[in-house]
Amino acid sequence: MKILLLTDNEDNWSGHNRCKTIQRLLPQYHFDIYQGWSKKNWVSRVCGRYDIVHLNYMAIIHEHFSTVKTHPQRFMMTIANERSLLFGHAIQKEEVEGMMSSCAYVTSVTKKIADLYNVEYLPNGVDLNMFKEPKKVVVGYVGTEGENKNYPLLAKVCSDLGVKLLAMLYKKNQVPQEELYKYYQQMDLFIHPSKTEGCSNVILEALSMNVPVFMTKEGVWHDLKDWVTFIEPTYEGIANVIKKYKAREFIKERFNWEQIVKRYGEIYEQIVSRKDHVSPMP
Repeated sequence: MKILLLTDNEDNWSGHNRCKTIQRLLPQYHFDIYQGWSKKNWVSRVCGRYDIVHLNYMAIIHEHFSTVKTHPQRFMMTIANERSLLFGHAIQKEEVEGMMSSCAYVTSVTKKIADLYNVEYLPNGVDLNMFKEPKKVVVGYVGTEGENKNYPLLAKVCSDLGVKLLAMLYKKNQVPQEELYKYYQQMDLFIHPSKTEGCSNVILEALSMNVPVFMTKEGVWHDLKDWVTFIEPTYEGIANVIKKYKAREFIKERFNWEQIVKRYGEIYEQIVSRKDHVSPMP
């Protein structure tokens, strides 16, 4: 199968990277990647050489309107942004909508456009082999091991979720206060899940080190409400905070290029298998 991937500009971060990723992850097909912007006549001449021409950009894409209308069985379109269709950014909206109705298949990288035009939502993704496993999340805590501070629950949640708990515990591994800043520097977030509190020095210290603080509504929380995030002193309350610092699992599940590009491959096969599809010229 021969597929022409058209992008707006070479070496940009969106359309061109999508094209290169598709090419890399579907090695069973022959891909050519070219800039489609302002190449109206060239695209109309060469489209017959390909099984599929996949449009991966929006700016002035309407210049291919007549070509798509003439060869609809060869064209697929990915709606690459919302602004073009919703605000007419660098396109002729009516012509683009005409192209969408003519193309053999249309996808959108945003759900809003997918729902509005009743097309398939297929977002951009991340190459997790390129963006390798990050360092382990470091949750910080300074205080006692007592139940009133809720430390045992914090330790259990961190253990269950597989994150590092950097805990400076009173009379256990305590260091002089003037050395504490070294520990705050290592923390990604500071969790203070106390059930009862006064004016906590450690919360103030963490904030002074620009460490995001998550705390319960105890003690002087009214004075800190614009600078901290409040949590419930429960397993779920603590876990929900930590999970947001472990977004890789979410990306792996929902925005993984390997899975997304696999779907592109299924769409290509579906287009070529249609009865009205015309074989490319030799």
